[in-house]
Amino acid sequence: MKKTLIIVRHGRKDGDLISQAHLEEINNSGIPGVNEYVSNCHSPIFLHLGSSFLRTEQTILAFKNHLDREKINIQGLLPADPRFGNENLFNKFLENPAIKAEADKTTWFDAYSKRDKNFIAETQLNMSHGVYDLFKKAEDDSLTISIGHTPLIEWLAFAFDSKNNLPRDLKLKELTGIILTEKDGDRITISGTIGF
Repeated sequence: MKKTLIIVRHGRKDGDLISQAHLEEINNSGIPGVNEYVSNCHSPIFLHLGSSFLRTEQTILAFKNHLDREKINIQGLLPADPRFGNENLFNKFLENPAIKAEADKTTWFDAYSKRDKNFIAETQLNMSHGVYDLFKKAEDDSLTISIGHTPLIEWLAFAFDSKNNLPRDLKLKELTGIILTEKDGDRITISGTIGF
């Protein structure tokens, strides 16, 4: 029994929402990397609405439109989960000007590693619980596709990257992400990447 979760960063923003042009692009062409994975998938496919921000829902629903046109059967839409991103969490990133200035020069991970490791650990723990819950709910041999945010996806990836295979200065571009796998109810591992 194998369960798979793909989490990619949302599409290009225009303000707080996804730009209309990018939504049309996803509607027409899907998500590179995820398209290939889905077309070779013989498992039930579920789509997850992502975080509490509308831009994750916009991205996944545009992708759903693409899959519908390609006649790829989706088993269902799973509700958004604020553990994958919410306003309070994002406000925390901006509340300390010194950390923000450091992150602008390097990465959020580097900045918080130097100044507030507890925030990283707390964020990773909350997101990991969200991932565990998705895997608990997932059908055997299913694929779930979710949309998230940077730097949260990177921090989540680092939490499951016990061998430090991913560079800690990783900055995901739009529509790139990670593949997490759980085999036979065993621990969750990173089994691949999308778009990098």
